[in-house]
Amino acid sequence: IENKKGRWPANIIHDGLDEEWARYFYNAKANKKEKGGTNHPTVKPLSLMRYLIKLVTPKEGLVLDPFAGTGTTGEACILEDRVGYLIEKEKSYIIDIENRIGKYNELLG
Repeated sequence: IENKKGRWPANIIHDGLDEEWARYFYNAKANKKEKGGTNHPTVKPLSLMRYLIKLVTPKEGLVLDPFAGTGTTGEACILEDRVGYLIEKEKSYIIDIENRIGKYNELLG
């Protein structure tokens, strides 16, 4: 896919290889249900964050998300059995994170 403006579609990821057989992965954008009524401008799809965490973090690894937003990375960490630390400075998004992660309290408790 050639784009003279230097931008890629937000729902396509590339494996980074320059080889002819390099792979592209399509990932649907976060849908309305996944956004959960938040006003955050860049909610990431859970499936994408799960994929990325599995790709780059070993089982005993640690995930740090310094811009946690709505907490998608935290939820992906829970589902992929990884330890994650989330940092978010916007108080309005802390509520989003608590709502997203809160549904796993029984598993974490």
